[in-house]
Amino acid sequence: MNDFSKQRLEEYSKALGLQKFQELWKNFEAETDNFFENPVSEIQSLRLKFHSLRSDALVFGLEKFSKYCGETEEAILSGVKAEKLEYKIKEAQTIFNHQRKQVSAYFEESN
Repeated sequence: MNDFSKQRLEEYSKALGLQKFQELWKNFEAETDNFFENPVSEIQSLRLKFHSLRSDALVFGLEKFSKYCGETEEAILSGVKAEKLEYKIKEAQTIFNHQRKQVSAYFEESN
């Protein structure tokens, strides 16, 4: 798996239309930012959020972020300790912030 799939962005842009797809990206980006600013504390809700992030990230070609979200979900299921989980959340945010630049660049080039 690569870190980022521009091809995935192109496929969804064609299928949905660039404007609609860009709106979906903006919503996903805002919701993800909100989650990282205010992560849920209940462990099952946290696991479900990482599950959703994993699948949603693939739509936008964020393969590295998606993989890390899957690993975090698995860690939660395995009973990871709170301090390790806190680190994993911060690391997921760092990966997302890095990869979002690639998606933003794609939309800038496409407009």
